[in-house]
Amino acid sequence: MGIAPYGYINRAHEDGKKYIAIKEPEASNIRWAFNELAKGHIPADQVRLQMNKRDGISMGRSAFAKAIRNPVYCGKIYIEDYKQEEAYYIEGKHEALVSERLFHQVQKVMDTRRKVEGPGGRVLGNERFPLRGLLTCPNCGKNLTASGAKGKAKTYYYYHCHYKCGFRFDSEKLNELFELEISKLEYNPIIKYLMKEILLDNYKQFSYDIEAKRKSISKEINLLNEKVANARDKYLADKLDEEDYKEVKKLQKNKLNSWNKRSSILFQKAKNLI
Repeated sequence: MGIAPYGYINRAHEDGKKYIAIKEPEASNIRWAFNELAKGHIPADQVRLQMNKRDGISMGRSAFAKAIRNPVYCGKIYIEDYKQEEAYYIEGKHEALVSERLFHQVQKVMDTRRKVEGPGGRVLGNERFPLRGLLTCPNCGKNLTASGAKGKAKTYYYYHCHYKCGFRFDSEKLNELFELEISKLEYNPIIKYLMKEILLDNYKQFSYDIEAKRKSISKEINLLNEKVANARDKYLADKLDEEDYKEVKKLQKNKLNSWNKRSSILFQKAKNLI
């Protein structure tokens, strides 16, 4: 048994079997952090800093980032993939600190925040600031960022440099100027033809990849069904006890659900191509 996760402590039963038990005040701290993160109001690192102030027990940034992704807090244990076996989760024998619903809500919030911020913290897909991180300051040459400033009647949005430089420009006007310049561009007929061919080739390749993956998933599903049928035959022939049969059936069912989910995703991707 390794080091217990934050909020737990290693213990051992009288028979020597080891387990993890809840440790306070760390357990209350991490439980509080999950509840705050689920709200999605403030960045994860701000939640961490506030959590550290609660009882003066410091937790580093990387440790906190790993902790909030650890399913052990909702009572699950992650089993990594091994050889031909796919990775999966099992129910732990320890006491969970948060519900599965809360844990998955936090994962959703964190995944959404990652997609919005993107690499390096640049906001992606923001309709107000589509050029954020792509513009340079005409005064000092540094990359411009963007933000809103509340006025008396409304909020004003700008692309701007750091406060020492002071440069800023109305984001809506700059976006319009950019669109105007883009609209003036015209492609050479040869380039248009080449782009069309490239897009068609990419489409064919993507379609081929989807079909290949679909066949692979279908094969895996058939193999899993065969394993379940084989285990059932052994159970009926008294070559496999009931507890082992149920365990095999449960494991294969979880894997089937995973493969069926992948199959549904591929079906949706293929549908979107039409």
